[in-house]
Amino acid sequence: MRHSVSVVVAGVLVLCGCTGSGNTHTSLPEGDESADVPDTGHAPSHDDSSDSGSNAVPEQLPPAKSVMCHVDETAVAQAPAPAPAGKPGKPAPASKDAGNPPTVQQPISISPKELMWRIDEKRVAEIYGKVIDGDYKEKYQKAQIGPETIALDNEVQQAKDVFKRSLLEFGAIPTGVDASPLKGEYTYNNAETMMRITRKGKTRDFFFIQHHLWKIVDEIPLGEKEQWGASYADALIKIAGAYGIPGRICQADYEHARNHTEVDWRDAQTQVRAIEWDDKTFGLAFVDLGTLGQLASFRQNKATTTNGVDPSVQDVMHTPEAPPVKDKKDDKKK
Repeated sequence: MRHSVSVVVAGVLVLCGCTGSGNTHTSLPEGDESADVPDTGHAPSHDDSSDSGSNAVPEQLPPAKSVMCHVDETAVAQAPAPAPAGKPGKPAPASKDAGNPPTVQQPISISPKELMWRIDEKRVAEIYGKVIDGDYKEKYQKAQIGPETIALDNEVQQAKDVFKRSLLEFGAIPTGVDASPLKGEYTYNNAETMMRITRKGKTRDFFFIQHHLWKIVDEIPLGEKEQWGASYADALIKIAGAYGIPGRICQADYEHARNHTEVDWRDAQTQVRAIEWDDKTFGLAFVDLGTLGQLASFRQNKATTTNGVDPSVQDVMHTPEAPPVKDKKDDKKK
């Protein structure tokens, strides 16, 4: 079923790319629902705060070098060439593992504006402490000073503490995240960590390697009444319309830790991956190209199977083999 959907998506994206950006509108990926709907000639601003007007761009980082259906930056990234005058643009159909993902015309932004690639877990917690404060601003304005504001203070502090405690280390022991669609976004024994926050009914996951933020994944619901449509194909139409260009289709490739079909885009610093998870949810991942190009050096330890037991204690817990049973005939011979 999923394979047939991705085939349809290829046609949808090409069609979307031919519609142009003059008279079509769409929403921002994971944006503030109250924000104005932008025109498709502008790259979507990835807004996760009450400050929907911010247009933050991650700091400049080294170019990435990767293989397969991620990003290969051995050549300088270029935007698609304009169509000849008088002839409508007609992008070629996307194909599996074909070159780089298409480059969007304007920088990809991620909000809140304080977010930068390669900041550490503590800094992310500080940034989202302010985001949580903003979430409660309206409630404070309506609350009476006294028991009501004290209750709100406790609620805000609890939300901040929950986010800080969400820090998960991918050490030697397997985690429950392996049973989720996020499997493949991280490795074990390579100083990788993850944090998660759920607010306003949306979940965002932060991935760190050697305590540097390098990936953000938003878990986005699908449905008839949802912002991004009833299906993965519906979501891709809107995203491609927002970026003004069809994405590159990458089929699932389990040997290279790509467990789902993806469609991706990029600018000079960030790769965006729309990931097909299931009928009710898809993932929208933002990836630092600078770190992506160095993953091989960061991930030198390979995965090992320990059945959930830390290798350092596995020998201690190992049940010794029973000693060989003596043959009674041997005793008689003596």
